[in-house]
Amino acid sequence: GDFAESYRAFLASRVTWLQSSLAAQRLGLQLRERIIALAAQFDRLPLSADTLPTLIHDDCHAANFLVDPDSQRLCGVIDPCHARFAHRDLDLFHLSDVRPDFKLLQTYLRKSPQDEGLSTRLAYFSLFDDIKHAAATHWDDEEWLWRKIEKLESKLVHVPKVLA
Repeated sequence: GDFAESYRAFLASRVTWLQSSLAAQRLGLQLRERIIALAAQFDRLPLSADTLPTLIHDDCHAANFLVDPDSQRLCGVIDPCHARFAHRDLDLFHLSDVRPDFKLLQTYLRKSPQDEGLSTRLAYFSLFDDIKHAAATHWDDEEWLWRKIEKLESKLVHVPKVLA
């Protein structure tokens, strides 16, 4: 299958967790309902039809990069436990997770400009990555999740609705 098909399956597993897991109940009902509603908005994401699968790390941030202190060149990448071929944006949103002062995402975008739908995709993938972590680790920062929801919803307002 393609990326969209694969990601829909991932979202379905997140929705199932939000709806039926006792652990998910620690997140408020209103929060869970908003996240489930956003999962249903996947097909509104501005995905480019010509985006080729890319080998992603899936936790691509400064703490997972090894840099030679003399040359300042990348010499290694650690913690690739979920490396796979997928949409490159699943790595891009992580670039600012650790040491945002390094401006890794901004530097990447300056060297490799992207389409205008990128910020919407990054907000979407970031939220559902957090839901993946909430399910796996019992992490539950509702305030954090509400901020991510509000950011994503403000971006989706500008994305045209797809007619069924």
